[in-house]
Amino acid sequence: MKRTFAKRGMMPLLVGFFLFGVLMLTAGKASAQTYNWMQPAQAVPVLLTEAENQKSVVNANTPGTPAYENAMVHVLFYHGIINEIDGGNGVGGAVQTAFDKLTTGSSVYSVSLSKSAKQALFNDAVGKLTL
Repeated sequence: MKRTFAKRGMMPLLVGFFLFGVLMLTAGKASAQTYNWMQPAQAVPVLLTEAENQKSVVNANTPGTPAYENAMVHVLFYHGIINEIDGGNGVGGAVQTAFDKLTTGSSVYSVSLSKSAKQALFNDAVGKLTL
């Protein structure tokens, strides 16, 4: 009887680990949300305006300062999105592709950002380019 109880005593622990594993596997998929993206014709003027706004921040700050670096990353990101749109991608695909190129080192203009800075950059584009 004691042996059966010991085997059954491990069952909740095993179930807990299984559920934790399932939650960990699906957690990454929860961030891949569907957005109501603008049409490319709507998005490009918004991106050009935002890039110009960020260029003025770049010009007003000293190279190497956090404000300068942040504005420069935004300029690169916005122009990367425009290039992807011009290449035929939809806005959502252009944002993701430009983001990946900028943050993973797969472009000439790749940058090293913290996880929170990457998320803020992506969220900024989503906020500006969704309806």
